Amino acid sequence: MQVSDFQHSCLFLYLHRKQWRETAWNVGIGTIAGIGLSAFVLVPVFAQLSSSQRGGASKGLLSQYAGWITSSIVTDGAMAALQRWMMLYGLAFVIAVIIMGIKIYKSDRKQLIYSVAMLVVALGPVLMEATNLMWHFGSYNGYTLRNGYLISFTLICIAAGMAEKMFADIPLKGAFYRRQTAIVAVIGAVYVMIYNILPINNEMLAMAFFIMIFAIMFAVYMFMLIRKKEFNCKSVILVIALELFIGAYALIGPPKFYTYEDYQIGDYVQYANDAADSLDIEESATDRIVNPDISLNANYPLILRRGALSSFTAALEDDTQSYAKRWGYSKYFLWLLDSGGTVFSNAVLHVTQAVNINELDSALYTLEKKEGDYSLYNTNYNLPFGFCVDSSFSKLDMTNVDWITYHNRMYKAMTGDKETFVTRIYPQAETAGNIKSMTINVGSRSAIYMNIADVKKPNADANASKLESSIHVYVNGEAVVVPTLGDVNNTAYFTDYNNNLLYLGIFEDEDVQIKIEYDKPKYMNQSKMTIGLLNMEKMDKLCEDFADKQTDVSYTNNTLTVKINSDGTKDYALIPVIKSANWTVTLDGKTVKTKEIAGLFTGVQVHEGENTLVFTFVPKGRNAGLLITLVTLLITVLCLVINYKRTINVPVWAKYCAQYIYIGLFAIVVAAMFVVPVISTIPAAIYHIIRILLK
Repeated sequence: MQVSDFQHSCLFLYLHRKQWRETAWNVGIGTIAGIGLSAFVLVPVFAQLSSSQRGGASKGLLSQYAGWITSSIVTDGAMAALQRWMMLYGLAFVIAVIIMGIKIYKSDRKQLIYSVAMLVVALGPVLMEATNLMWHFGSYNGYTLRNGYLISFTLICIAAGMAEKMFADIPLKGAFYRRQTAIVAVIGAVYVMIYNILPINNEMLAMAFFIMIFAIMFAVYMFMLIRKKEFNCKSVILVIALELFIGAYALIGPPKFYTYEDYQIGDYVQYANDAADSLDIEESATDRIVNPDISLNANYPLILRRGALSSFTAALEDDTQSYAKRWGYSKYFLWLLDSGGTVFSNAVLHVTQAVNINELDSALYTLEKKEGDYSLYNTNYNLPFGFCVDSSFSKLDMTNVDWITYHNRMYKAMTGDKETFVTRIYPQAETAGNIKSMTINVGSRSAIYMNIADVKKPNADANASKLESSIHVYVNGEAVVVPTLGDVNNTAYFTDYNNNLLYLGIFEDEDVQIKIEYDKPKYMNQSKMTIGLLNMEKMDKLCEDFADKQTDVSYTNNTLTVKINSDGTKDYALIPVIKSANWTVTLDGKTVKTKEIAGLFTGVQVHEGENTLVFTFVPKGRNAGLLITLVTLLITVLCLVINYKRTINVPVWAKYCAQYIYIGLFAIVVAAMFVVPVISTIPAAIYHIIRILLK
C-alpha cells in the first residue's frame, strides 16, 4: 500500500504544474472512493486490530508512534539478518541496471527523483528498524516474507523502466546460448555436488556465501553493462538463472545452514490432523481441550475444530494474555498457551479433555484412548459451561492480584465457603551453594502448584530473563518435567513456552521435599517463588455441588445460547467467553449489559429461575462499514449517471483544496515514516556500537 501511494505521488513529477490540481483531485477521489467501497471490510478489521493486543489499545496513536521510534533504537537491527538481506538475493542484475540507469540518466531529474524515492520506500524497512516496526504495528517475529515480494516487485519495475531506454534488441547467435548453457550447467552441477557433501554449516557462513555470490554476480553484470555500448539483456538470462538456482537449491526443504526455531517446524498441522483422526476427537466449540505438553504447538484448536485457550492472540482483546497469566497459564510473544493453569482453572473454563504425548496424572485425568505417540484423556474434575456466583464478585478488582487470589475469590463466589481454597505457603528454605531446599507439610489431600518469576522482569517473556532454562525443580528426589515446544521431556524451568505454574503432584499427610537447583547462585536473589496448596477435597465437593447445575448450551456459526438456572442468591452468571465489543448479548430476548470478569469471563446479571442468554457475534464497525460502502456506491453510481448525461465540472477551489491536502498529507507521511526513522538510526547505531565495545 505504501509503495502504491508513493507511485501515485510520483505522477506529479511527470505533469506540468497546472495539471497538479486536476491530478490531485482525481487521485484523491479515486482513493477515497476505493476506501469507501471497501469500508465494509476495512472498518471491522481496523476496529478489531486497534483494540487488540497487537494494536496496543491502551495507548493513543502518538504514544504508539513514539514507542515504535524509541524501541527501534534498542532493538537489535540484525534481528533475522539472513532473512533480511536475502530479500536482495537474485536482484544483482536488477540493481546493476538501476545503478547504470541512474548514472546514464542523471540529467533526467524526474526519473532520478522517482527512482530514489521508490528505492527508499522499498528498502526502508530493511535499513531502518523504526519503519519496519511501523509496517508491523509495533512488533514482529523474524523478518516477513511479504517484504521480499515488495522489494523484488519495486526494484524490477524501476529497472524495467530504465531498461526500456538502455538496451537494444541485438540478435544473439545460437553458439552463444549453447556455450553459456554448457558453462552454467557445469557450474550448477558442481555446486550441487559440493553442497550435498558439505557438513551442516552455520547461518553466518551461509550469509557470507550468499553475499559473496551476490557480489560476484553484481560485478559480472556491471562489467558486461559497462563494457558493451549496445547490450541485449537476453544475454544474461542463463546467468541470472544460475544465480537463482544457487539460492533456490539451498532453500529446498529445511536448509542445512538454517537453525529452525521449534515453532517453525512445519509438521504440527500433520501431528494435529493425525491425532484428531486416530483418537476420534469430537468437534465442539464449548467443550474445551488442552495440550499440556505443547506437543501440538499453539494453533492446534483450529485443526481439531475444538474450543481451547491456546491460540495466537494477536487479534484478541489487548488484556487477554495478562489475565490468562494471572490464572497461571503461560504466554510467549503474542501466544497464549495451555502450559500451566490448575485443575480448578481448567474446570471453570470448561476443559473436558486433554491430548498429550506425556502421560498425565491419573488423579486428574482418565485415559480414553491411545494411538501412536498421542493419548486422549477425559478430565476427572468438571464444571458446567457457565455458572452463577454472588454478584459481589463482579465488583472486585482483579488486575493486580496473583493466581492464588484469583482461585480463592472465584471459589468463594461460587460456593460461599469462607475457608481458604488455595493455601499460600511460605516454606523455610535452606540454601547450599546454588541449591535451595525446603520441606512442605501437607495435611489434607492437596495439589501443589508452584511458579518462579524474575523479580526484575515479572511480565516479560521468558527469553528476556537470565533465568530462562536456568532452574531445575525436584520433588522427593524426582525431577519435575517442564515440557516445552520441541522437547516434551525437558526439565529446565522456565522456557518460552512453559513459564508459569508447575504441577508438582497431589499429596496427603506427607512431608514433601522440594529442591530448586539454579545454574548460578546469584539467580536466587533474582527469582520470586510462589507455592500454593489447592485443597482437592474442596475441589471434589465443588464438582459434586455443580453436577446438577449443568447448563444447556448450543451454538451456530455466529451465536452461542446458554440456558442457565439461578437460585436467586447467586444472581450473576459467568460465561467462559472473553468479553468483546463484538458480542451482543440478550437475556430472555432483551439486550443486556455485560462486564469483563477476571479477564476470561463475560458476566451478566440474571434473575431467579431459568435464564436464556444468547451471544451474537457482530463484528464491531460492521454496520458503520456497510453504511459507508453503500453510501459510497450510491454516490459513485449517481455521479456516473449524471456525468454520462452531462459532464460534471469540478469547481477550481475544490481542486486547489485537493492539491494542498494531498501534498500536506504526503509530507506528513514522508516525515513520519522515513525522515524521523532515519534520524533515529543515529542513536541506534551509537547504542549498538557501545554495546559491542562493552562486551
